[in-house]
Amino acid sequence: MAMCTYHPDRETYRSCSRCGNPACHDCLIDAPVGAQCRSCVRAARPSTTQQMKANLRQPTLVTQVLLASFLAVFVLSGPKGMSGDISDLHRRFALNALDVRNGEWWRLVTCGFLHFGLIHLLFNGWAMWNVGQALERGLGRWRFVGLFLVSVLGGSAGALLLTPNAFTAGASGGLFGLFAAGFVGSRARNIPFAASGWGPTLLFNLFFTLSIPGISIGGHLGGATAGALAGAVLMGRRSLIGTKTERDRQDAAVLVAVGVLAIVVALFAAYR
Repeated sequence: MAMCTYHPDRETYRSCSRCGNPACHDCLIDAPVGAQCRSCVRAARPSTTQQMKANLRQPTLVTQVLLASFLAVFVLSGPKGMSGDISDLHRRFALNALDVRNGEWWRLVTCGFLHFGLIHLLFNGWAMWNVGQALERGLGRWRFVGLFLVSVLGGSAGALLLTPNAFTAGASGGLFGLFAAGFVGSRARNIPFAASGWGPTLLFNLFFTLSIPGISIGGHLGGATAGALAGAVLMGRRSLIGTKTERDRQDAAVLVAVGVLAIVVALFAAYR
Protein backbone atom coordinates (compact mmCIF):
# COMPACT_ATOMS: atom_id res chain seq x y z
CA MET A 1 0.00 0.00 0.00
CA ALA A 2 1.35 3.43 -0.96
CA MET A 3 1.72 6.44 1.32
CA CYS A 4 0.11 9.81 0.49
CA THR A 5 2.49 12.23 -1.21
CA TYR A 6 1.29 15.12 0.95
CA HIS A 7 0.70 13.17 4.18
CA PRO A 8 3.51 10.60 4.49
CA ASP A 9 1.85 9.11 7.59
CA ARG A 10 -1.33 8.14 5.69
CA GLU A 11 -1.79 4.98 3.68
CA THR A 12 -3.90 5.19 0.54
CA TYR A 13 -5.15 3.08 -2.32
CA ARG A 14 -5.83 6.12 -4.50
CA SER A 15 -3.65 8.19 -6.81
CA CYS A 16 -3.88 11.36 -8.92
CA SER A 17 -5.32 10.66 -12.36
CA ARG A 18 -3.00 13.27 -13.88
CA CYS A 19 0.48 12.75 -12.35
CA GLY A 20 -0.07 9.30 -10.85
CA ASN A 21 1.26 10.20 -7.41
CA PRO A 22 -0.48 8.48 -4.50
CA ALA A 23 -2.77 10.77 -2.52
CA CYS A 24 -5.27 10.36 0.28
CA HIS A 25 -8.92 11.33 0.11
CA ASP A 26 -8.32 14.78 1.63
CA CYS A 27 -5.69 15.63 -0.99
CA LEU A 28 -7.70 14.65 -4.07
CA ILE A 29 -10.17 16.93 -5.85
CA ASP A 30 -12.79 15.47 -8.16
CA ALA A 31 -12.19 16.22 -11.83
CA PRO A 32 -14.33 15.54 -14.94
CA VAL A 33 -12.31 12.32 -15.29
CA GLY A 34 -10.97 10.79 -12.09
CA ALA A 35 -9.51 12.91 -9.31
CA GLN A 36 -6.45 15.15 -9.22
CA CYS A 37 -4.09 16.16 -6.44
CA ARG A 38 -3.79 19.74 -5.24
CA SER A 39 -0.54 20.37 -7.12
CA CYS A 40 -2.04 19.30 -10.46
CA VAL A 41 -5.18 21.38 -9.88
CA ARG A 42 -3.02 24.41 -9.08
CA ALA A 43 -0.79 23.83 -12.10
CA ALA A 44 -3.78 23.55 -14.43
CA ARG A 45 -5.07 26.98 -13.47
CA PRO A 46 -4.38 29.71 -16.02
CA SER A 47 -1.58 32.14 -15.21
CA THR A 48 -2.29 35.65 -13.94
CA THR A 49 -1.47 37.06 -17.38
CA GLN A 50 -3.86 34.64 -19.05
CA GLN A 51 -6.60 35.49 -16.55
CA MET A 52 -6.11 39.22 -17.13
CA LYS A 53 -6.32 38.77 -20.91
CA ALA A 54 -9.49 36.71 -20.52
CA ASN A 55 -11.01 39.34 -18.20
CA LEU A 56 -10.23 42.14 -20.64
CA ARG A 57 -12.11 40.29 -23.37
CA GLN A 58 -15.24 40.07 -21.22
CA PRO A 59 -17.80 42.80 -21.90
CA THR A 60 -18.70 44.88 -18.85
CA LEU A 61 -22.42 44.40 -19.32
CA VAL A 62 -23.47 45.37 -15.79
CA THR A 63 -21.51 48.63 -15.91
CA GLN A 64 -23.15 49.51 -19.22
CA VAL A 65 -26.64 48.65 -17.88
CA LEU A 66 -26.08 50.81 -14.79
CA LEU A 67 -24.94 53.75 -16.91
CA ALA A 68 -27.95 53.32 -19.20
CA SER A 69 -30.27 53.27 -16.17
CA PHE A 70 -28.69 56.47 -14.80
CA LEU A 71 -29.27 58.19 -18.14
CA ALA A 72 -32.84 56.88 -18.53
CA VAL A 73 -33.85 58.02 -15.05
CA PHE A 74 -32.18 61.38 -15.66
CA VAL A 75 -34.28 61.93 -18.81
CA LEU A 76 -37.44 60.79 -17.01
CA SER A 77 -36.83 63.36 -14.28
CA GLY A 78 -37.80 66.02 -16.82
CA PRO A 79 -36.58 69.60 -17.23
CA LYS A 80 -36.55 70.25 -13.47
CA GLY A 81 -34.41 67.25 -12.59
CA MET A 82 -32.14 67.78 -15.58
CA SER A 83 -31.49 71.36 -14.51
CA GLY A 84 -30.68 70.38 -10.92
CA ASP A 85 -34.01 71.11 -9.22
CA ILE A 86 -36.15 68.65 -7.28
CA SER A 87 -38.53 67.07 -9.79
CA ASP A 88 -41.65 64.96 -9.22
CA LEU A 89 -39.49 61.88 -9.78
CA HIS A 90 -37.16 63.01 -7.01
CA ARG A 91 -40.10 63.56 -4.67
CA ARG A 92 -41.29 59.99 -5.35
CA PHE A 93 -37.96 58.13 -5.27
CA ALA A 94 -35.24 60.24 -3.59
CA LEU A 95 -34.24 59.56 0.00
CA ASN A 96 -35.57 61.31 3.09
CA ALA A 97 -36.50 60.07 6.55
CA LEU A 98 -40.18 61.09 6.53
CA ASP A 99 -41.07 59.04 3.46
CA VAL A 100 -39.06 56.06 4.69
CA ARG A 101 -40.98 56.20 7.97
CA ASN A 102 -44.19 56.16 5.91
CA GLY A 103 -43.22 52.77 4.49
CA GLU A 104 -41.48 53.82 1.27
CA TRP A 105 -38.41 51.66 1.92
CA TRP A 106 -37.60 51.39 -1.77
CA ARG A 107 -36.11 54.86 -1.55
CA LEU A 108 -33.07 53.30 0.13
CA VAL A 109 -32.14 51.88 -3.30
CA THR A 110 -33.90 54.09 -5.87
CA CYS A 111 -32.11 57.19 -4.59
CA GLY A 112 -28.90 55.72 -6.02
CA PHE A 113 -30.18 56.02 -9.59
CA LEU A 114 -31.34 59.65 -9.44
CA HIS A 115 -29.14 62.69 -10.08
CA PHE A 116 -29.46 66.46 -9.66
CA GLY A 117 -28.45 68.08 -12.92
CA LEU A 118 -26.16 67.22 -15.81
CA ILE A 119 -22.87 67.83 -13.98
CA HIS A 120 -23.89 65.43 -11.21
CA LEU A 121 -24.80 62.78 -13.77
CA LEU A 122 -21.64 63.22 -15.84
CA PHE A 123 -19.31 63.06 -12.86
CA ASN A 124 -20.89 59.89 -11.46
CA GLY A 125 -21.22 58.36 -14.91
CA TRP A 126 -17.54 58.94 -15.65
CA ALA A 127 -16.55 57.41 -12.31
CA MET A 128 -18.80 54.38 -12.86
CA TRP A 129 -17.38 53.80 -16.34
CA ASN A 130 -13.79 53.75 -15.08
CA VAL A 131 -14.24 51.97 -11.76
CA GLY A 132 -17.00 49.65 -12.93
CA GLN A 133 -14.98 48.15 -15.76
CA ALA A 134 -12.10 47.22 -13.45
CA LEU A 135 -14.23 45.74 -10.67
CA GLU A 136 -16.79 43.98 -12.84
CA ARG A 137 -14.03 42.15 -14.69
CA GLY A 138 -12.27 41.29 -11.46
CA LEU A 139 -15.27 40.26 -9.38
CA GLY A 140 -17.69 38.96 -11.97
CA ARG A 141 -21.15 40.28 -12.66
CA TRP A 142 -23.23 39.15 -9.69
CA ARG A 143 -20.59 40.08 -7.11
CA PHE A 144 -20.20 43.50 -8.73
CA VAL A 145 -23.97 44.10 -8.70
CA GLY A 146 -24.16 43.00 -5.07
CA LEU A 147 -21.25 45.21 -4.05
CA PHE A 148 -22.79 48.27 -5.71
CA LEU A 149 -26.23 47.68 -4.18
CA VAL A 150 -24.98 47.14 -0.62
CA SER A 151 -22.85 50.27 -1.03
CA VAL A 152 -25.94 52.22 -2.10
CA LEU A 153 -27.73 50.91 1.00
CA GLY A 154 -24.76 51.92 3.14
CA GLY A 155 -24.85 55.37 1.57
CA SER A 156 -28.56 55.66 2.38
CA ALA A 157 -27.88 54.68 5.98
CA GLY A 158 -25.15 57.31 6.30
CA ALA A 159 -27.29 60.00 4.69
CA LEU A 160 -30.21 59.30 7.03
CA LEU A 161 -27.90 59.42 10.04
CA LEU A 162 -26.44 62.84 9.18
CA THR A 163 -29.09 64.59 7.04
CA PRO A 164 -32.40 62.74 7.56
CA ASN A 165 -34.67 65.51 6.29
CA ALA A 166 -32.80 66.35 3.09
CA PHE A 167 -33.74 65.00 -0.35
CA THR A 168 -30.70 62.84 -1.09
CA ALA A 169 -30.00 61.26 -4.47
CA GLY A 170 -27.08 60.10 -6.59
CA ALA A 171 -24.91 57.06 -7.24
CA SER A 172 -22.07 58.53 -5.18
CA GLY A 173 -22.68 56.29 -2.16
CA GLY A 174 -22.45 53.22 -4.37
CA LEU A 175 -19.35 54.57 -6.09
CA PHE A 176 -17.62 55.28 -2.79
CA GLY A 177 -18.33 51.68 -1.84
CA LEU A 178 -16.62 50.53 -5.04
CA PHE A 179 -13.63 52.81 -4.33
CA ALA A 180 -13.32 51.48 -0.78
CA ALA A 181 -13.63 47.84 -1.87
CA GLY A 182 -10.89 48.33 -4.43
CA PHE A 183 -8.67 49.94 -1.81
CA VAL A 184 -9.26 47.15 0.74
CA GLY A 185 -8.57 44.54 -1.94
CA SER A 186 -5.30 46.18 -2.92
CA ARG A 187 -4.17 46.32 0.71
CA ALA A 188 -5.04 42.64 1.20
CA ARG A 189 -2.73 41.85 -1.72
CA ASN A 190 0.07 44.02 -0.25
CA ILE A 191 -0.02 46.46 -3.16
CA PRO A 192 1.64 49.77 -2.17
CA PHE A 193 -0.77 52.62 -1.47
CA ALA A 194 0.34 54.88 -4.32
CA ALA A 195 0.80 52.05 -6.82
CA SER A 196 -2.70 50.64 -6.41
CA GLY A 197 -4.50 53.76 -7.64
CA TRP A 198 -7.44 52.96 -5.33
CA GLY A 199 -6.03 54.72 -2.28
CA PRO A 200 -5.30 58.06 -3.98
CA THR A 201 -8.68 57.93 -5.74
CA LEU A 202 -10.49 57.37 -2.45
CA LEU A 203 -8.56 60.15 -0.71
CA PHE A 204 -9.19 62.62 -3.54
CA ASN A 205 -12.92 61.94 -3.47
CA LEU A 206 -13.06 62.23 0.32
CA PHE A 207 -11.32 65.61 0.09
CA PHE A 208 -13.80 66.62 -2.61
CA THR A 209 -16.67 65.51 -0.36
CA LEU A 210 -15.51 67.48 2.67
CA SER A 211 -14.51 70.65 0.86
CA ILE A 212 -17.56 71.37 -1.32
CA PRO A 213 -20.88 72.33 0.31
CA GLY A 214 -24.09 70.56 -0.60
CA ILE A 215 -22.53 67.09 -0.97
CA SER A 216 -23.94 64.27 1.18
CA ILE A 217 -21.07 63.51 3.52
CA GLY A 218 -23.07 60.81 5.27
CA GLY A 219 -23.96 59.18 1.96
CA HIS A 220 -20.34 59.02 0.84
CA LEU A 221 -18.96 57.79 4.17
CA GLY A 222 -21.76 55.26 4.59
CA GLY A 223 -21.22 53.88 1.11
CA ALA A 224 -17.47 53.62 1.69
CA THR A 225 -18.02 51.78 4.97
CA ALA A 226 -20.36 49.21 3.41
CA GLY A 227 -18.06 48.74 0.42
CA ALA A 228 -15.02 48.25 2.65
CA LEU A 229 -16.80 45.63 4.77
CA ALA A 230 -17.95 43.63 1.76
CA GLY A 231 -14.72 44.16 -0.16
CA ALA A 232 -12.65 42.75 2.71
CA VAL A 233 -14.04 39.32 1.81
CA LEU A 234 -14.86 39.68 -1.89
CA MET A 235 -11.48 41.12 -2.81
CA GLY A 236 -9.27 39.69 -0.05
CA ARG A 237 -6.89 36.79 -0.45
CA ARG A 238 -8.44 33.59 -1.76
CA SER A 239 -7.51 30.24 -0.22
CA LEU A 240 -6.50 27.52 -2.65
CA ILE A 241 -8.62 25.13 -0.59
CA GLY A 242 -12.35 25.35 -1.19
CA THR A 243 -14.58 24.89 -4.18
CA LYS A 244 -16.02 27.64 -6.34
CA THR A 245 -19.47 26.86 -4.92
CA GLU A 246 -18.21 27.32 -1.37
CA ARG A 247 -16.61 30.66 -2.22
CA ASP A 248 -19.80 31.78 -4.01
CA ARG A 249 -21.87 30.96 -0.93
CA GLN A 250 -19.45 32.79 1.33
CA ASP A 251 -19.47 35.90 -0.84
CA ALA A 252 -23.27 35.87 -1.16
CA ALA A 253 -23.62 35.53 2.62
CA VAL A 254 -21.28 38.49 3.18
CA LEU A 255 -23.21 40.68 0.73
CA VAL A 256 -26.52 39.78 2.36
CA ALA A 257 -25.12 40.42 5.84
CA VAL A 258 -23.71 43.85 4.93
CA GLY A 259 -26.93 44.76 3.10
CA VAL A 260 -29.11 43.78 6.07
CA LEU A 261 -26.85 45.71 8.46
CA ALA A 262 -27.12 48.80 6.24
CA ILE A 263 -30.93 48.51 6.13
CA VAL A 264 -31.14 48.15 9.92
CA VAL A 265 -28.99 51.26 10.43
CA ALA A 266 -31.00 53.19 7.81
CA LEU A 267 -34.34 52.31 9.43
CA PHE A 268 -32.98 53.17 12.88
CA ALA A 269 -31.89 56.56 11.56
CA ALA A 270 -35.22 57.17 9.83
CA TYR A 271 -37.40 56.21 12.82
CA ARG A 272 -35.36 57.83 15.61
